[in-house]
Amino acid sequence: MCSTKAENEMWLASFTELGMLHIENKIDPKKSFEINLFKSPQHYQYLRAEWLLVPQVFLTPNSKYIIATYGIGYVYFILLSEKRIEKFFRLFSCVNYEDNSFKEIDTFCYYDELTQVDFSNTGRYVAIRVRGNYDPQSAGGLEVIFTPVYFRSIFIIDLLNLELCFYEDYNNVQSKYKNLASIAFSPNDDSIAMGALGTIVKVFCIASGECLGEFSSLVWISDSCGIRDCPLISFLDENNFVYVNKDSDIIKVSLQQNGQFIQSGIIKTAVPYSHAVDEELYDKWKYIKKIEIKENKILCYFVGFMNYQQQKTFKLYFDDINQN
Repeated sequence: MCSTKAENEMWLASFTELGMLHIENKIDPKKSFEINLFKSPQHYQYLRAEWLLVPQVFLTPNSKYIIATYGIGYVYFILLSEKRIEKFFRLFSCVNYEDNSFKEIDTFCYYDELTQVDFSNTGRYVAIRVRGNYDPQSAGGLEVIFTPVYFRSIFIIDLLNLELCFYEDYNNVQSKYKNLASIAFSPNDDSIAMGALGTIVKVFCIASGECLGEFSSLVWISDSCGIRDCPLISFLDENNFVYVNKDSDIIKVSLQQNGQFIQSGIIKTAVPYSHAVDEELYDKWKYIKKIEIKENKILCYFVGFMNYQQQKTFKLYFDDINQN
């Protein structure tokens, strides 16, 4: 989801038509200020009009920073108390919006890029990924299919010191499709689980960067807009998480005494037949949209299609998350 403004009880941040980041203090207007993140208003409007660049803003959970992002991997941390840019990250050195060299990068079938921010459960970390839409037709019959590094990378910044503390790009995964569309932090922020659509799920220790387990395989979603963000992994508690696999089963994964995660259970099937679902619609194309945990139950959303014009979203609960 595009986040064009950020707001809490004290702050309201948004971009003006000329590309200035306007930060309003709603309690004391005298403390409001603006910051320019672009080369010029003309350059900002050019990027918006010709390259559909969309800037986004986010407030950190402790309200210490505004995070502003745009394009492919441009990230600014604005320290609110000092009214200044505290740190800037250009996550991919080959992408440079100041000299227009970004025009030469190859995004393959991906477009409408956004640099997305996800905060961890304790608020200590922020995960940053480039999201986008996907058009398989733009491959033009090419035999070589690949996922550009921008869409298979995740960066984690420690908000205590604004340092990069974790990076993964699925470079060692043998698959054509490595879009890193689903992530989940553990409740205590010790670990993070992630998955690429149709490819393996991994879980890592954030502090050490060690991979604590790999599992096959996250469900494939063929809807092009699903490429942006797919909540298909969810932690039950600090030691257990679930994900939707390629067969649309809900897989439970648990931490062992040796520090590794292993598969510990399975719930067949995440999209079972239900009389609540129109039979004719159910027999057509369907896919998992997201899962979430509510009151010790797994809530599964799935979409059924008759065609591209007719679709319905259904919710199904699974009571026993400990089912084997």
